[in-house]
Amino acid sequence: MKKFDYSSDLFFIFFLFIGRYSNHLKETGFHELEAQEKLNSFKPSMIQKLLKTAEKEEEKLRQEVSLAREKDSEESKELIRTTRLANRILQQDTDAYLQVIEELSPLDDLLEFGSGFEFITEDPKTLEVEFNVHSKNVVPTEQKTLTKTGKTDILPVLSVRFDKATLSSLNFEAIDCSDSMVNFQHNMKFRKTQGFAPVEKVQLPQ
Repeated sequence: MKKFDYSSDLFFIFFLFIGRYSNHLKETGFHELEAQEKLNSFKPSMIQKLLKTAEKEEEKLRQEVSLAREKDSEESKELIRTTRLANRILQQDTDAYLQVIEELSPLDDLLEFGSGFEFITEDPKTLEVEFNVHSKNVVPTEQKTLTKTGKTDILPVLSVRFDKATLSSLNFEAIDCSDSMVNFQHNMKFRKTQGFAPVEKVQLPQ
C-alpha cells in the first residue's frame, strides 16, 4: 500500500458549505422570491384572455410559489446541517473529517489509478490515506513475506508524508511522480537489479 500523510487546516469546508446555501439565510428563500416575482409580474396575453386560460396559468404560478417555498425549506435544513458539520470541523472533530470525506468523495478522480482507499486520523492536524495501486507493472503496491510463524506479512514499498504547502506548489503537468518524492519525507528502496524492497512506514510527528 502507498501511504499519504499530510497536515492542513480545514477552514475551507466551512465556506464551502455556507456558500452553497447562503441564499437561505433570509426569512424568504431565493426560490420563493423568484417564483413570487414571476407571479406578481404575470399579465395575461390577449390569446389567454380569448381562450380563457389566464386563470389556469395564474394558478400554475401560484403552485410554483408553493413548490419553491418547500425547496427553500429543504435547502435551509441542509444549511443548518452542514453549518453544524463545519463547526465540528473547526473544533477539530476527527469524526467530522471522515464524514466530510465520505460526502464529498475528494479522491474519486483517482479511482482509475487505485482502489481500497482507507482514511485514518488520530491527530486533528494529520490525515493518513492508504490505497492499492492498480498498475503493478509500474510500481508494486506491497511485498508479501513470511513471518516466523509461517503467516503472510504484507509490507509497504512506499510510504510518503505529504504536506499541503509543498504539494500545492508542484506543477503536476510537468512533474515526474517518482522524482517528486525528493520534496517530501518518504521511505522507498529501489534497485535496478532487485526492484522495490519493503520499507517502514514514515513516522508522524508526535
